[in-house]
Amino acid sequence: MRSLQWTAENSVYVPELDEEHQAMFRLTQELRHAVVEGEARERLKQKAQLLAEEVAGHLRHEERLMREARYPHVDWHKRQHNTIRNELTELAESLRSGEQAAILGSLEAIAKWMRDHTSVADRMAGAYLRNYQRASAPQDSGAELRRPSSTSLTLRTSTSGRNGFCKNAAPERIIP
Repeated sequence: MRSLQWTAENSVYVPELDEEHQAMFRLTQELRHAVVEGEARERLKQKAQLLAEEVAGHLRHEERLMREARYPHVDWHKRQHNTIRNELTELAESLRSGEQAAILGSLEAIAKWMRDHTSVADRMAGAYLRNYQRASAPQDSGAELRRPSSTSLTLRTSTSGRNGFCKNAAPERIIP
């Protein structure tokens, strides 16, 4: 299985989601290590349950944030989340069978999904969520960017056909 080390490629630049993703990566890596080391099946089931709970909580949180922000691709994103839910069900079945190859195969599928999903779909959602958060944040009236009312920029067309911006020029077209 490829490494599940957290890298900048996995960041969605929404700190609370990044923290949850890091926990999911860590728990998946720990479970894989426990399988390879031959830990008892009951211990593996406990680790898998922790992973499943972490993933379920994260998916609920992420889906709630997307709904609140009216993310236009939330249904598509939720369908992708259903893929990991199915992979976790397969992992639980593999653990019941006790076949190491099946368990490792399930973990590889989960790891691949996590890498791919965070680096593409979650990055898309993260960009939308960041923009939504910025737009929803209270504005500091002193920090707003405003053009002084005594100065306007106008686009002038000279007789030579050259266009340019002139401060306080006779308006042909005012740019607000």
